[in-house]
Amino acid sequence: MTVSIDTAAAAALARDLDAADYRTDAVRAAWGDLPDRAIGQGLRGPALAALEGRTDPLAVVCRLLGVGAAASVAEVEAAFPACGVAGLIALDLVQVAGEVVVATALVRPQAFADGRGEVEWWIASDLDEAALGGELAPDHVLGVGGASLTLASLQLPAAAASVLDIGTGCGIQALRARRYADRVVATDVSSRALRFAALNAALA
Repeated sequence: MTVSIDTAAAAALARDLDAADYRTDAVRAAWGDLPDRAIGQGLRGPALAALEGRTDPLAVVCRLLGVGAAASVAEVEAAFPACGVAGLIALDLVQVAGEVVVATALVRPQAFADGRGEVEWWIASDLDEAALGGELAPDHVLGVGGASLTLASLQLPAAAASVLDIGTGCGIQALRARRYADRVVATDVSSRALRFAALNAALA
C-alpha cells in the first residue's frame, strides 16, 4: 500500500510553522509551564485560557494544530500565509464550517537529540481525546507519547544500509531511524497512518 500527499502544500506548511516559530520552547513559553504539563495530561483548557485574546501566528497555530481548537478563517489565513486554509484542507488537517476552521488533526513540535545532534520535527497525528471530547476511533493514529518514546529508547543508533519500520503509525520511529540509516521503509496496514507518516516525512 502506498500513499501520496500534496508535497507543495506540505512544504508551504513547513514554511508557515517555521515563520510562526512553532517550536517546543516557544510553545511552552506561549502558554506557560502549568498549561504545558496539563497538555501532557490530556487537558487543553489551561492552554486555551493562556492564549485567549491573542491572534498572532504562534497563538493561532497553537490553538488550531497544537490543541485542536477552532479558529476563524481570517485568523488562519493570516497565520498560514504560504499554506492557507486551502493547503491545510489539501493535507486533511482541517475542515471549514462557514467562517470557522475546525481542526481534524494535530501537528505538534517534537524535539529530539541523539549522538548526531539536536533536531526538531513537526509531527501530525489524529486529534486526541481532549480535542475530540470523546472516545478515539478504531483507526486512530497516535502522536508521540510514552509508548513511542520508550520504543525509541530501544533503537540502536548504529549506521545501517536499510531499516524496516513495521507498523509505523505517525512515522516517528522511521524519522529517528533515518538519522543513521541510508534507507528506511515504513509500512502499516492503515492507509491513514501511512498518510500521516508521509506528511511527517515531508515536513521533516
